[in-house]
Formats: sequence, C-alpha cells, structure tokens
Amino acid sequence: MPPMGLCYLAGALRQTGADCRILDLAARIPEFSYAEQRDDINDIVAQELGEQPALIGIGPLVTATLRATQMIIRSCRAVSEAPIVVGGPLCAVPGVSTVMREYLQPTWYIAGDGETPIVELWSAMRSGRAPSAPGLASPEQREPAPYREVDLDALALPARDLLHEGYRASARRSSGNGHGTVTPAFLSRGCPYSCTFCAAPLSAGRTVRRLSPAAISRELADIFTLGYDHIVFYDDCLFIRSPQLDSRVLEFTDALQVSPWRGTFQLELRCDAVVALSSAALEALQAAGCIQINMGIEKAHVDTLALLQKRLSPEIARAAIERLRTTRIRAAGTFILGGPGESRSHVEQTIEFALSSHLDFAHFNPLAIYPGTRLFSDVYGTAPNWLDLCLDPTIAPNGDILWAGPQMAMAELVGLLADAYRRFYTTGRLDRLKAKLRANEIAPLSDAYTVLGESRATSWRHLSTSDPKGGVC
Repeated sequence: MPPMGLCYLAGALRQTGADCRILDLAARIPEFSYAEQRDDINDIVAQELGEQPALIGIGPLVTATLRATQMIIRSCRAVSEAPIVVGGPLCAVPGVSTVMREYLQPTWYIAGDGETPIVELWSAMRSGRAPSAPGLASPEQREPAPYREVDLDALALPARDLLHEGYRASARRSSGNGHGTVTPAFLSRGCPYSCTFCAAPLSAGRTVRRLSPAAISRELADIFTLGYDHIVFYDDCLFIRSPQLDSRVLEFTDALQVSPWRGTFQLELRCDAVVALSSAALEALQAAGCIQINMGIEKAHVDTLALLQKRLSPEIARAAIERLRTTRIRAAGTFILGGPGESRSHVEQTIEFALSSHLDFAHFNPLAIYPGTRLFSDVYGTAPNWLDLCLDPTIAPNGDILWAGPQMAMAELVGLLADAYRRFYTTGRLDRLKAKLRANEIAPLSDAYTVLGESRATSWRHLSTSDPKGGVC
C-alpha cells in the first residue's frame, strides 16, 4: 500500500505553504532485503535529499519497519542535518520513548494523528521557537498521550498527487478491474472493539470519527481528478452494526453518486454488519460500485474467538458469506492460524471452514503479538523491553512477534498455512467466481488465483527452517 499517512501530513503542511515531496522506498525497492539493499537505500536517500530539506518525516513506524526506519534515519543523517520526525502506530505504544531514545534516535516523534502536531512543528521551526503540540515529543521527553483529530472534515485532502508511481493492485488485494490504478482511502478513524490481538484502538482511538458525506464527495472528486478508478477503503469501522448502519451506508452511496468519480471499490466490514445490512443498503453498495467486501473471520471456534475477545461466531461469519453469495460482490475473509488454546486440530478446522465456505478469497496468517495489546500483556507482562523482542529473529523473524505455542511448532504451522493456500485457490473455486466477474476481470483474477495458491505462503516459508521460538502462553 502506498504511504497514505505521509500523503495526509503533506496535505496539511501544504496549507501552510510548505513544499512537500514523498519518497516511497517500498515502491523503489519492492523486494527489500536488509543484507542486500542497504547500499541501495543509502544511494536513493542521498540522491533524493540533494536539495537539503528543512524537515524530514519518516513513517509509518510499525514493528515490521523498526529496522528499516533506523536504517533510513542513519541514511538521512549521513547527508542532511535536517531534523527528523517519526510517526506511525508504534509511536502510541507505551515504552516507545525507550525505542526512540536508544534505538531510532529521531529529533521528534508523533503519537496518534499527525496533522495538527506536524503543522505546529513546522510553524515552530519557521518562527524559531520550541514546538509544543499534543502528541509531539522528543525522545528525552515524557511519552505523550496519542493525539486524536476530532473534526476530520477540517483536514486537508491527502496529497495523492505526490505519489509518482503508478500503483496497481497486488495479487493479495486485486482490484479486479483489469486495467486501472488503485488508491487506498480512509474515511474514518477509530475502533470501539476490544480484540486482544489488535492494535487499532491503541493507534487510532476507540471513538469512531467519520468524514461527513460532503467531505467524502470532496475526496472522491480529488480521486477522480487524479485518474484512479478503483478504491480500497481500509477503514476498520466505517460501518458497524448499529441502529444507524443502513442510514450511514445510504449516505455513503449517495456521496459516491454526487461526486464525479465512477469506478469500483472494496470495503472492510465486520461479519455482523454484513448480516445486519438491509437488502436496500446492500443493493445500494453494489450499484455504487462495490465489488468486494473484506471480513475478518479469524477462527472457526467460539472458544478460541472468545479468548481473543473477537465478538463474532462462525455461524455469523457463514451467514455473512452466504449473504454475499447471492450478489455480485466478492466475499473475502482473513484467518489467523494459531493462538491461545489452539491445537493442530483447531487450526485444521479453521482451514476446513474456509475451504467449505463460499468465500471468493481467503488470507491465512500466523498470529502476531503486537506491543501495547492485551495479548502482548498476557504473554509478556505489562512492562517489558519490547524492542528487544521485535529485534530477535527467533521470535520476530519479520519484525512482528509471532505466536508459537507448546502444542504446535512454527514449522508445523507454516506447513498448514501453505497447504491452506494451495487447497483454497482451486480451479473449481475460480470457475464459481467467474460467474460474478465482468469479461475484463477474468484474466487478472485468474492470475491472482495462481499467485495466491502457489506463492502467497512463500513469505512465511523461511519460518519453517529458522526455528523461531515465538511467544508462548
């Protein structure tokens, strides 16, 4: 996904007259390796910073980007004396000041939403005074409370025009339109749920804040101007099961119709919200261009879901899948393999649930243990040095701390994961999916099925030989 967080910050800074540029190293070095591409990062950073910026912002900081962020900061420091500010979800985790002080060593960091803090930082630098803003701190200062933007309508449009690459959908999130460019979008922030494994409430807050229909139309008009014809709305809780569910969906589809943008899109929705949608609301989503709904199903057992405080059931998940089966909207589900109380039998039954369902896409992942979450506290306690855990290749081979329980070794779990992809993405399932597709969608989605079935699990395959210990509860 392109660095949308940087686009939002650049949009806010532009309103002050700042000249902003975005360097997306993930797009420049898509097959990044710490051992092999270190010099590439140094060369690219040296070339891009040749004009000596006044301020350098780096993000998003998550566990998987810790080492890369340190590498980028060092590369910037080698060629520029500009102050460096870091932002991202990890900046809101208790204990982050130690990480900033002892490992990353930026000039400042921002916890929570970044638009207001970075504008204050830029204004203070221009006027020669010390910056003071909620959510903003130096590594030596007390950790700030994460800042939350209250009025999302007041924010500037994200500066998507600074993304020079032609972003296209990956096989993991194929747009399915066969020809156009894809952009992410976030129309809300916050998550009110308490899943023990999820860091979203910590980084974005528990209160859901949404753009108004008018602001949605304004952003869609900008997306239209830039030529994107497929959107992935990554909001965790744009629509949740509530008395206002249908009215909010219909306001959203009306905003789409009012804007000049015409295209296709995907949504993230909880299974209970899919089940609760009225027929009118579901038909309105389809008519407005919705071609896929992505649902976090996670497990096939009520007891293991309860241990993670995922307030859903396999029955609700199956009902949501069946609800979409009668439409032209593709059903996609994510599954987490492994976790508290899980044996091989539990994992196999979760895989069998996916295989026996009418999902069009499924994604299988090991359970990650994110610092700051309830799951992390259950496994490691409340005040560990989580930096050491994230940098330990036997526990966090990709930067994310992975679960590995006494009942099942990581190598065994990875074998099940690879087998799940191979067994799910079959020609029979693809043939059923083709009934929902337009002619120009068939070839790209056929290619996506091949990649997902044969190659998706390769990103985890090295775990079966490196013998990671994982977190054990």
